[in-house]
Amino acid sequence: LNESSGSDLFQFELKHVNGKHVQCYREVQDLYDGTYLFRFRLFESVKDLQLEIKYQQQHIKQSPYIIIGHVYPDDCYCPEKNLTKWYESMDCQQDN
Repeated sequence: LNESSGSDLFQFELKHVNGKHVQCYREVQDLYDGTYLFRFRLFESVKDLQLEIKYQQQHIKQSPYIIIGHVYPDDCYCPEKNLTKWYESMDCQQDN
């Protein structure tokens, strides 16, 4: 297979587990060999991230996926291990 199956076959979305929108960049990349690469970049810290992947508007097996715990953007430097203290000291907006 050396041709695209179509970039609109797959969709993916990132959310807080409560359904709230996550600020992020998303990209589905067709590798032209029957495989796809899903990339994202967060612009905010998220606790318990929900990842939905759909093929032709239908969830793929076991989607949505839940990433338990905190997921941070690439540029986050968090030297304080206690997140509550870190949020307070940096005046960060906390997710709900």
